[in-house]
Amino acid sequence: MTTSLDRTVRDLYDRLNRRDGSVIAELIHEDLLDHTSHGETRGRAAHEAHVLAGFEAFPDMRFDVDEALAAGDRAVVRGRLSGTHQGPFMGAPPTGRSFSIGWIAVYRFHGGQIAERWLQADDLGMMLALGVR
Repeated sequence: MTTSLDRTVRDLYDRLNRRDGSVIAELIHEDLLDHTSHGETRGRAAHEAHVLAGFEAFPDMRFDVDEALAAGDRAVVRGRLSGTHQGPFMGAPPTGRSFSIGWIAVYRFHGGQIAERWLQADDLGMMLALGVR
């Protein structure tokens, strides 16, 4: 059964795939606490900068949601991220190589916005596919 939180996270990724940056202001809480394998960041501005840097490095970057489940104030999403390395990324020059990796994220919502995220992605698989060491 699809809930409003399921639809919200699917909408987030659909709109990011269309490069609709306004979705960040709408769906990401101003004080987002973001937990990733790269560490923790706080704030919508930091999240937006991360997303924009990703699109600069991978102009064809795409998020595919395979599954989205929600209960209470949480949603869990499993999907794939893909793209072609066409701009600088983490200090590495463009390689022209493509990647496709799996990821899982848990979101906590507050007031209809994403207030906290825990993200696990196959970062090593991505770097190996890109030939970046």
